[in-house]
Amino acid sequence: MEKEIPTITYSKKWFNPVFFVIENIIETHPKVKRILEYGGKSSSKTVSSCQYIAKSCVANRYNAILLRKESARVKTTIKKSFKKAIETTRLSQAWTTLDRSFKSISNTEVVLTGLDSEDKAKGIEGYNFLLFDELNQFDKSEYEQGNLSLRGEGKKILFATWNPVSKKSWVKKDLVDTYHWLPTDYTLPDPKSFVKISSCGTTILIKTTYKDNYWTVGSPCGTYGYVDRNLINDYEQLETKDPNSYSVNVLGNWGNVSVGGEFYKGFNYNLHIKRHEYNDQIPLHISFDENVNPYTSLSIYQAEGMYARKINEICLEHPFNTLRHTVNKFKKIYPNNKLKIYIYGDRTSLKADSKLEKGQNYFTLIEGYLKGYNLERRLPSKNPSVHLRGLFINDILSNNIFDIEYSIDEKCTNTIDDYQNVKEAPDGTKHKSKTKHPVTKITYEEYGHLTDTDDYFLCEYFKKEYAEYSGVKKFSITSRGLYGR
Repeated sequence: MEKEIPTITYSKKWFNPVFFVIENIIETHPKVKRILEYGGKSSSKTVSSCQYIAKSCVANRYNAILLRKESARVKTTIKKSFKKAIETTRLSQAWTTLDRSFKSISNTEVVLTGLDSEDKAKGIEGYNFLLFDELNQFDKSEYEQGNLSLRGEGKKILFATWNPVSKKSWVKKDLVDTYHWLPTDYTLPDPKSFVKISSCGTTILIKTTYKDNYWTVGSPCGTYGYVDRNLINDYEQLETKDPNSYSVNVLGNWGNVSVGGEFYKGFNYNLHIKRHEYNDQIPLHISFDENVNPYTSLSIYQAEGMYARKINEICLEHPFNTLRHTVNKFKKIYPNNKLKIYIYGDRTSLKADSKLEKGQNYFTLIEGYLKGYNLERRLPSKNPSVHLRGLFINDILSNNIFDIEYSIDEKCTNTIDDYQNVKEAPDGTKHKSKTKHPVTKITYEEYGHLTDTDDYFLCEYFKKEYAEYSGVKKFSITSRGLYGR
């Protein structure tokens, strides 16, 4: 005869917001089989998952297995996280702590193991919950085996947590990027965090930061949690000392494999990334890149005098990576068709295309889709040299030459990614490395598309300054003046 499970009353003040998201999703979305969580340090990813596992295993007689890549690190990592989870949920008396496992009063078990140990779990199908802690440290095949093995009757959920230290990781390229993610109604305290669900309804993706952890920043009401002022100060100082580390380890953005050899040497996250609001009283400048993979690139700017700012980007991926979808997205965001809109891009896109009617090209298509807007095309007489325009823009970023200022809105994450990752080739041009899309299997240039749109805009908007910079002695100011400056 099974021992009766005692009734346990919990307080909402024992949990972080991420826990409630996990609990509600599992209770209300029966198709969900995987919960993937990534983000910055101190963001309660692993502990919140362990809290749910600890609470659910006691209440429902479930079993779980928690994995680390290296067995030697189990006791100092995942064991500490689960122990903290049962302590914060006041379940210490409901669990007995053993060397490599926890036993509950419900006669259930949470096993802790590394995949390099002799006692690694082989019968994962016998467990209800499986947690990969620091998933990026595992091999893709190990994740796939665990995912396939988590089967059988009853509730089955795979949890995975990690810090996004490398955008080259298989976790991003071969797992996260293989899903089409849809927004949900779930929110977290940090506006930069999110909860998304796969279009197939089986997988949840959660991004968190330390601002979602009430035991780092305190609860909004101030009645529970804890404010770790020393840790917060460390994070704030890191923003100035090492912007790249701050972006990855604090903000939880996907990081770079290596730093060095960048084309845009003058780019500094801390200096050039700001928050910009759309001003509906001044014109828009929009710049296109004709490539469609990994997305169709459209950049949106506003400018006054010598100050230009990128306020938005539109990067639609497969199957919406068409010019029509991209422009329609723009029209939804900016329905005001009274103000002037200036169009920039690659001059070679004026070329005839056998797939189009005679007289049509990439820019006539854009203008057709934007019919009703007050448009003006701004293209150079010939495309600026990649090497020279790189020098020009790097000097703008580093030295504000000609008193030019340029900054990018923080929500333009793909643009930021470009500036941080596009490399310089030996001849001073952009080295555009190629990769294969995990879904379409199309090979494409991974970086450089959005910075190309910036190049087109900056060199043409600051046309007089670029001409002077490049050593052109004669510069004819057209009837439209210095583009309104």
